[in-house]
Amino acid sequence: MGQAAWVPVARKGDPQCSFIAGAGVKAGLYGSRLYLESPCGEEIQSLSLDEEKPRLVSEEGLTRELKAVMADNAPTEGQVRPSFGAYQGLLLVSTLTGGAQGRGDETEWLLAFKEGRLLGKMALRLGTGEATVYANGATKHHQLPSPVARLLYPAGW
Repeated sequence: MGQAAWVPVARKGDPQCSFIAGAGVKAGLYGSRLYLESPCGEEIQSLSLDEEKPRLVSEEGLTRELKAVMADNAPTEGQVRPSFGAYQGLLLVSTLTGGAQGRGDETEWLLAFKEGRLLGKMALRLGTGEATVYANGATKHHQLPSPVARLLYPAGW
């Protein structure tokens, strides 16, 4: 088994906003990039895993879209942070808004990106199972049974 080499990673000129692996930072792997929430606030950053000397890069388009969702739907209680995932070539960013976390009156948002461009987003009201999908300039509403409400995946975007 090989040895691990630990390399400090920080945003250029901003060492206090370093990424510390395993220190409560939510991160997701998509292609050869690691996407994560900035330790210094409401910003999404990425880290290329191909570079010899990796550095954090601000993902302004992703941050802008997420802030737009949060601005209109701020949580009434507690801090909500984004989670990351990947599905069929899409980077997925999800977050909860509105209501009090854990009571079922929150809205779960899922934003789908491809190569840094927003392809669509979905808002799911957890208490009622109402889903609203925004994609290709159209808005569609769906009523889902509550137990399966968390089983939606983007398709055809």
